[in-house]
Amino acid sequence: MNMPQPMRPSSKPGKAGAVITHGPNIILQRPELAAQIGNIIANWTLVETGLLDLYALMMGDYLNVPEPEPGWVKTPANHPVASQVFEKIQSFNARLDLVEALFKWRATPEENEQFSLKLKKQIRAAYKSRNSIAHDGWAVSKSYPDALLLTRIYGHPQIYKLQDFEQISKAICDAYTDLGSLSHAMFKRRMIALQG
Repeated sequence: MNMPQPMRPSSKPGKAGAVITHGPNIILQRPELAAQIGNIIANWTLVETGLLDLYALMMGDYLNVPEPEPGWVKTPANHPVASQVFEKIQSFNARLDLVEALFKWRATPEENEQFSLKLKKQIRAAYKSRNSIAHDGWAVSKSYPDALLLTRIYGHPQIYKLQDFEQISKAICDAYTDLGSLSHAMFKRRMIALQG
């Protein structure tokens, strides 16, 4: 996996490194890459929503399921307060830990293992990449016309090209897909149990 590379100062004596420009709306100078930032942030909301749905499903696992109106599909109940509690927790890591704790209580050993050993790590890695994209600063340089430069308070700027954004987006989408697969399996298990 190619990931963003650090921008290094010029190694030639007397030669300045690349000039970088910061400021409002700077990413709009690279519209295709600016769109990738928006896409990553939008895709990330799918992961957060998937975690909320899974949390609410597990919290409502013991509730009775009302018969749906004609034309609607019967689904397991979501706990009526679960989403309110989940939304009050501001830290994503705390939310992820809460879901993991609930897995230990409400999931099968296999589901718990799948979440704790694989999916949680996958989601945390995607979160870390998304967090940098959403919260660090951006700049451009004429020396890198096909890139945006991620700037931090410390260290060298990172050079982000189209494939870097696409890899991050794919990692987020893979986490979302795997989260959805686990949710669907748990949902299916619950529906079978309800039908007795």
